[in-house]
Order: sequence, then structure tokens, then C-alpha cells
Amino acid sequence: GVSSEGVSGEGNVTVDLKVRGPVKNADALDLSGTAALTGVTLRVPALAKPLQVAKANVMFRENSVVMENASASIGPLSLAGRVAVRNFSAPQVEFALESERINPDELKGLMAEAKGDAAGGETKVSASGTLKVGTLVLSNLTLTQVSGRCVYRDGRLDVNPMTASLYGGSMEGAINAETRTAPSMPLTLDVRMVRVDANKLLSAATPARQMIFGTLGGNAKLRLRAGDPDALVKSLNGTLDVKLENGKIAGVNLLNEIAKVAKFMGYAKQETAFTNVVLLT
Repeated sequence: GVSSEGVSGEGNVTVDLKVRGPVKNADALDLSGTAALTGVTLRVPALAKPLQVAKANVMFRENSVVMENASASIGPLSLAGRVAVRNFSAPQVEFALESERINPDELKGLMAEAKGDAAGGETKVSASGTLKVGTLVLSNLTLTQVSGRCVYRDGRLDVNPMTASLYGGSMEGAINAETRTAPSMPLTLDVRMVRVDANKLLSAATPARQMIFGTLGGNAKLRLRAGDPDALVKSLNGTLDVKLENGKIAGVNLLNEIAKVAKFMGYAKQETAFTNVVLLT
């Protein structure tokens, strides 16, 4: 095992590295060389849980580190791909990563509390890159085949553009999150939906379960707070411009309700407890 400046770890590491400059001043270090990591466990002050690196090829260049063909995990989160970090005092991260599954509710407590430096400030971290997720769980919502361009700066995460499969249809647009209040994060969605299963979406996101069937399409600009599913529904606000096609509304027959007012037209009451919908906007 090795340790330095609060970072410790153990595992299999092959290193060919040259370092010039003062060890206590990371910005002034001139690094050059390579390393190969397998089965490495790292403990970093910024993380509340150990980082498990199954494998990674590492390149050191001046004040930067590049990890290629990396496969790592922390708690329930597993990631694979490429990560580059430069400017260690205020890290700037570039990445191209993939994950089979991400559920933000399961990531609570992964980050350690920021202690700041001697002057009372906090380490500034910015990041940008691409992320692909097989399954993304947001409270009761489940998105699959998620892909997006991500930018993180000053506690704000912007994913734009973003594409995903959603309950038999597709969704594209942008998502913004204020991560400093995690896990109860304010989210802003500006998305377009195409041929989404109305029942599955509304049953997951609203109290309207097993009521509205068909396919939904259109645009949504919504604000909500991620976290507890009940809090998500209560915080939901914004505008919807959608249409329902080839569907039905269960539990009510609108024609029967209209007939109560228009009996003089000779309308015969229907026994079906639902309303067929060809198109509703």
C-alpha cells in the first residue's frame, strides 16, 4: 500500500514515471511516464467510499493524468472509458464514460463533506464529456439507452443534447440539475417526446395510474425536485404541449357525461367505462 497527501491505496501497479518539482505543490509538478493498474483500491479525501479500479492504462504528461481503457466502481456506481485530469489544484476533468445503470438515489453519501483549504475555500472542480447509461432511474422514472453531452461547473450539471428511450418511445432535449442540494436536486427538463406509452409514463410519474392509455408525443418544459417520489410529484411545475393518439381514458365515458346535458339529442347511453381517444391535444 502507498499513501500521499491523504490519498492511500493498494493493488497491482506497474509504473514508469519521472517526476520533477516540489511534491507539496501539485501545480508545479512535471510528470511524464506511464502506469498500468489492476485490482487497485484508492482512498481519496473527496470520496466517502473507496474507489475500486479493476483496470486502467495511465499516462502522465506535465500537470495532467490520462486514464485509458479504465474500469472502476465506487459503491453501486460502475463506470468504464476514458478520463483526463489536469490542473490538480482546481481539477479540470474531461471524460468519455459508460455505465450499465445509474440511480442517483443510490449514490447518497459517496462524496465526502468538503472541508476546504486553509483559507476556508473549497477545491473547484469542473468537468465535461460524454456519458452513456444503459438504465437511468430518476425516482419512479426509468430511462434506457441514455446518451448525453455533460458539463459540470460550480455545482450545476447541464446535459445537452440528451437522448433516451422512454417507455416504448424516445425522448431528446436537455436536463439541468443543481447538484449542491443533492440528493434533493432541483431539475429542469426541456424535452421532446415521441410515441411514449402514456400509461407507463403517467403511472410512474403521477398519481394517474392505469387511467390514460395510448401514445404520447410533444414537448415538455418542466421543473421538479428529484429525490422522494412524492416530493417529485408535488414539485412538478411547467408547461406541456402534448398529444395523445389511439388511446382511451379509463374510468369515465365522456360521451355519457355529455349526454347527461344533451338528453334531448336522443343519445343512447353506452355501458363502457372508458373513452376511446383517436387524437387529443
